[in-house]
Amino acid sequence: MDTSFFGCMGKRNCDRRISPRFQNHAPQKIFHVQGSSQSAEGTSFPRMYRKTGSVRSNQSSTTYGEILRFLLKPFYSAKEGWIGQTSARSQGSQQVHPIGKVQDGNIEISHSGMEQGQLLMSLDIKDAYLHVPIWPPHHRYLRFAFKNKHFQFVALPFGLSSAPRVFTKLMAATAATLRLQGISVTPYLDDLLLKANSVMRAKEDLNKAVRLLQSFGWTVNWSKSNTEPSHRMMFLGLEFDTIEQTVSLPTDKQTRIRDQVRYLITSQTTTIHKAMQVLGTMVSAIEAVPFAQIHLRPLQASILATWKGGSLSRLLSLSQQTRTALQWWLSPENLARGQSWAIPEWVVISTDASLKGWGATWDKQSAQGRWSPEEARLPINILELRAVKLALIQWEDHLRACPIRIQSDSATTVVYINRQGGTRSRAALTEARQILLWAEINSVKLSAIHIPGVSNTKADFLSRNQLDPGEWELLPETFQELVDQWGTPSIAAMASRDNRKVTRFFARCRDPLAVGVDAMTQHWQFNLAYVFPPLPMLPRVLKKIKQSLSTVITVAPYWPRRTWFSDLQEMSVAQPLRLKCRPDLLQQGPIAHHNPGLFALTGWLLRGPFGRDKD
Repeated sequence: MDTSFFGCMGKRNCDRRISPRFQNHAPQKIFHVQGSSQSAEGTSFPRMYRKTGSVRSNQSSTTYGEILRFLLKPFYSAKEGWIGQTSARSQGSQQVHPIGKVQDGNIEISHSGMEQGQLLMSLDIKDAYLHVPIWPPHHRYLRFAFKNKHFQFVALPFGLSSAPRVFTKLMAATAATLRLQGISVTPYLDDLLLKANSVMRAKEDLNKAVRLLQSFGWTVNWSKSNTEPSHRMMFLGLEFDTIEQTVSLPTDKQTRIRDQVRYLITSQTTTIHKAMQVLGTMVSAIEAVPFAQIHLRPLQASILATWKGGSLSRLLSLSQQTRTALQWWLSPENLARGQSWAIPEWVVISTDASLKGWGATWDKQSAQGRWSPEEARLPINILELRAVKLALIQWEDHLRACPIRIQSDSATTVVYINRQGGTRSRAALTEARQILLWAEINSVKLSAIHIPGVSNTKADFLSRNQLDPGEWELLPETFQELVDQWGTPSIAAMASRDNRKVTRFFARCRDPLAVGVDAMTQHWQFNLAYVFPPLPMLPRVLKKIKQSLSTVITVAPYWPRRTWFSDLQEMSVAQPLRLKCRPDLLQQGPIAHHNPGLFALTGWLLRGPFGRDKD
């Protein structure tokens, strides 16, 4: 392989990506090379790297400080909360995960471009990092001492914190070249996943990919590659099935998780190190086990509460509550379920909360509620999560086994649902846990997406305003049809400043903009008025019109079975106008009535006998 500057975009990029910038003093940052005690103590350790040409002896007397150290224990950083764990790639390899930042792994990258029925293959690159040379002037920054001898890396070493990012950038360029050749490929560090729609195309792509990789200088590790096209394949330690569109845990990994969890449950005490190992194994199962993330949170919280950095040999005693929560991992059914990566048809629910109450909308349905005095004192992020829970319970009978996407303007709500909890707020974790346990019990795939507050107007309105059955207003376009038919009213007899259709109105409560309060106590004597009364008040309103001298445009249901329908017909002085039913016919703020067709609303021009005598 060409040993010039493969993968480096000039000196400047190498400075920034591969090595730190040192002055003429010992570096403050220590690079760690991962290695086992056996390899570090054996005399063959430098020989292992020197055999590949990645490490050379250094005879220079120049001192730059101790740049590299070998860690004989699982490595960690107390500040960042990083822990050593068994990787999803193989049981023996090590990988880091932040204990305080348990997130979905990168397995999703693998199946994001998969299609149902595709054939899969994989290629593994041997000694991947060691193919990447370091810019010669920076060899000195990668020096280490072993048995009183100095060595320095001339190739990208394993364990360097910047190495995965650098190598990923290199593989992205390699993958781009493969894609230009028509090969569907997804890289993950030194593994390549190939996808094709037929056996013939799969074999052609495989041969083409191998030739290109070898021409770039990469060495294919045939023993770890899967070169036979298949609908089911192990990749990154998980089993992918393109027929069923699922990713699941292999049986041996399920057994290993159960054994590790059983050890924690039955032990009186354990070490932080052992608990972290189990937690790491759980993390590697997140992409393949539904609701795994919320069920590892109790163990994560126990570790965080006990370990603040320092020795990993410190003892940890799990509470009975945590032991009970860990029982979930012992169920074969839970671990064998598998996750579907098929794109679902989401049922979208929008939620919002204020200090007054909560609101939610789904399709044409709406739901809302008020907080108790105790709830109103809770932080708004907790109320936002509680609004989601209450909305799901409200429509539980209709949502079972449905994929649900929550729309919320709360970033905390979105994060705690998508990441199935978190470590920043125990109260928020408790609320999120209740939501996710509800989803698990009801076989619901749950996701959340953030929307701006200005786009969440309906749920926001419901959280701040109580829907009033008597405050539905007619769509302005529909009201204009009545005006075109019979003229513009001089007053709205029953309205509010928010839903009035004309300037002058009688209000239900005291309002400085209203000409009066309580229309039923006012004297009606208008050339033309408008009223859309609440249904329970319609008989009283008809009686009021009958006793007045006014002509009134009245909106009422066309319900011949009701006793008051005869009064409508008796006082009508024009052909009734049936209002065209449309989804937004009745509104309260941004909320539309879910079933306006139920009322068969009709416009009536009414006049009582006294008004007719006046004419």
